Amino acid sequence: MNRFPLLAALTCVASAAQAGGDDMEHHHAHDQHHMDHAAHDAHALLGTMHVHDAFVMSLSLLAANYTSPLFEGDYQGGIVGAWYSRGRLGGGASIGAYDINKNGRDVTGVGDLMLHGHVTAYQTGDVMLGAMLMVSLPTGNDVDGIGMGHVMVMPEAWIMYAPGPLALAASAGYARMQGGAAAHAEHGAPMWPLVDPMYAQEITFGGTAMYGVAHALGIGVRAAGAVPVGANTVPVGDSDLRLSVGGRAVWIAGPVTTTFEVMGGVAGDPFGLRGVLETALRFN
Repeated sequence: MNRFPLLAALTCVASAAQAGGDDMEHHHAHDQHHMDHAAHDAHALLGTMHVHDAFVMSLSLLAANYTSPLFEGDYQGGIVGAWYSRGRLGGGASIGAYDINKNGRDVTGVGDLMLHGHVTAYQTGDVMLGAMLMVSLPTGNDVDGIGMGHVMVMPEAWIMYAPGPLALAASAGYARMQGGAAAHAEHGAPMWPLVDPMYAQEITFGGTAMYGVAHALGIGVRAAGAVPVGANTVPVGDSDLRLSVGGRAVWIAGPVTTTFEVMGGVAGDPFGLRGVLETALRFN
């Protein structure tokens, strides 16, 4: 038996969101927002607790501060998600609600709906390869900075190497808006929305390292970022690298996995400091 069931609960980025997520924390699944896997299954480096033949529900609470070209303030929110995996395939959905302060004015609302599917394409020994496709739907208010205002399509590939109590993961992807660059640029900022900033077209990347320090406890570090690509995706002079780095802890108790993560924006102003607390419950 694997002495470290945590390794079955390890990480990916975002895209990703995060995250990112946050991290595209929410969008980049790379967070976002959302990056752990259940015990006894090192299957998917995408979303939250993807496992073979299981249904998972999750709740995430988050808080962050931010500074953008036009706005500054902070926001708090919650994200609910549901995922199902069977064999090498899986998919799910998540949506958040936010309270955001913009230059001293508070607004609240529901964010964009996130849909994704993933596949583990190759697995042998300690190595796994796979891919994911995420689509965000503009259910959030883009004027308030809670939603993107248009559809985003985000394919991504990932790899994980998990020998012993150590697990290393990396991902790379491409995100592109649908509907023309004007829909993104009209917000007056190269990245939008405020709660999960992205360029209209970008290359995303991320990496995570986790180490099992006990039977059901692990700690690690994560980095997530993006660079804009394509013509007229951002104003001239603002085509900066977006990068956030931070640490995380994962605790597993039976079917429940709890993750705490703190990320800091170090380039491109995705946010100042962002904390996420997530609990996920597995049914199988």
